[in-house]
Amino acid sequence: MSTSALWESKMKIKKTQGKDSLKAASVCDTEACAACSRKVLHWTICANLLLVVLTMMGGVLSGSVGLMADGAQAIFCLITSAVISYSIPLSKKRSDAKFPFGYGKLELVVAFAVYSILFGLGLFVSISSVGVMFARNSGGPGLIGLPFALAAVLVTYLQYRYNDCAGKKLSSWGLTANAQNAKADMLTSAAVSLGILLSQMGPGFAIFDALAAFVVGFVILKDSVALWLSHFKFILDKVPEPGYLEKISEVVAGAFPGGVRFLKPKRIGRKFWVGVGLEMPESASVQDLEVVQQDIKARLIENIDWIEEVDFFLSKG
Repeated sequence: MSTSALWESKMKIKKTQGKDSLKAASVCDTEACAACSRKVLHWTICANLLLVVLTMMGGVLSGSVGLMADGAQAIFCLITSAVISYSIPLSKKRSDAKFPFGYGKLELVVAFAVYSILFGLGLFVSISSVGVMFARNSGGPGLIGLPFALAAVLVTYLQYRYNDCAGKKLSSWGLTANAQNAKADMLTSAAVSLGILLSQMGPGFAIFDALAAFVVGFVILKDSVALWLSHFKFILDKVPEPGYLEKISEVVAGAFPGGVRFLKPKRIGRKFWVGVGLEMPESASVQDLEVVQQDIKARLIENIDWIEEVDFFLSKG
């Protein structure tokens, strides 16, 4: 293809509009996303602090092992939500000389750390509750613990819905980790409530409180393993949706009809750094190369979600 033919072909292609079918689900405004993220994170920390107070106070007043286990989990969630609230803004820092691909994967690393520690907590609670089942000589927990456990169910439910909604809209691993922690808390608080209620039926039913604590530990173990495995695919740079490469290829072909050698997206956090290999005609000038690169980059960022940056690898054929 000659330089003039390349230029004419390029000029005949109209700029893809915002309603183009290649455009994926719309991504919210950057400032609005940041404000939403901060709001959710601050609310989550406050909710976890309230949970620590509710579950620990209820456990001490009622003597419920299940509530005390729930309180231990609430303390862990308070710490992790604070860590996540720090990691999310840091992960949005631009690339620099030390980290040329940016800090985007920091949020993923923190999420992995949260799930790993969560696994350890689940193991500790499960083993401890089994010991209590065999060693318990006293009566069951007092009914006074039930309102605290039910209040914890309500708080964790609201916390789960809020973080889950924000996590999906912002594609945030950190908020998703918060949501799953809250979901585990909600289920375990419900189990603790049931254990306290059943324990009121008589001395022979006191074991249900320790059994509820065991359920708490088991749910924590199950969720931590499932979340760890589900996020592992992001380390391998898995594309966000089926046909993602085909969409990128179609946009590139629209700006440069021939000579696309390869497309290689690399995940740099929530977004991708796309490598585009182009085979330019021998007669193409440096100016032609720059124009084509700028056009392709602009079209990709405008029409394809999750693209942060575009690199070009040029060869002449």
